Amino acid sequence: MKECKKCEISVGNGAKKCPLCGSPLTGSDEGETRFFPIAPKERNRYIFFKAELLLFWGVFLAIILITLVVDPRNFFGKNFLILIWLIIGEVTFISVFRSHGYIPGIIFRCAIAGMLALGFSSLWYPEVIPIIPSPLIPLLILNFIAALGGRDTNVVMCFTANLGAIVFSFVVVVLILKDIHIIIWQVCFMIGFFTLIGILIFRGRTLFQELKKRLHR
Repeated sequence: MKECKKCEISVGNGAKKCPLCGSPLTGSDEGETRFFPIAPKERNRYIFFKAELLLFWGVFLAIILITLVVDPRNFFGKNFLILIWLIIGEVTFISVFRSHGYIPGIIFRCAIAGMLALGFSSLWYPEVIPIIPSPLIPLLILNFIAALGGRDTNVVMCFTANLGAIVFSFVVVVLILKDIHIIIWQVCFMIGFFTLIGILIFRGRTLFQELKKRLHR
């Protein structure tokens, strides 16, 4: 019986790739006649996920009720920001939970979550704005590495994310901050630009093929 380390399942019937994620299988399937994958840990994962989801909604609703009882006029104050953090954290947790322990993907998702959390925090605390590129810069670099990672990488998404980061950096510096001398945003813009060019150089053909397929759907 062969195994998929990413999905933590066992697959038989001479399969070479995982039926769930497409990753190469390891091990030997000699003497095995089963076809369907076996996932003995899936039930425990399901119970853990439901328990975490129950905890999240309990805390989320408790904060809303406390805010409405104690200070209903200030509902969109700091407590509302905490609710946004909880939502970002929960969405990130679900995404990481379903990534089956793929480390680059986990880092990628956490970087996005950090950027979003800082971005929303800046609405209440403007002094946070210069810190936003801190997770954005490693996100761009990881995005570039992911684009070069292999055939299964979604190059279109990597390209779109880097392009969005460039536009985002330009809008923040020029239109919102109105100060083009903020070095960290300039660094963020330049890294986004060069990683974008790198994707076009190394994975340009794959990118255009994927775009062509999507446009013809």
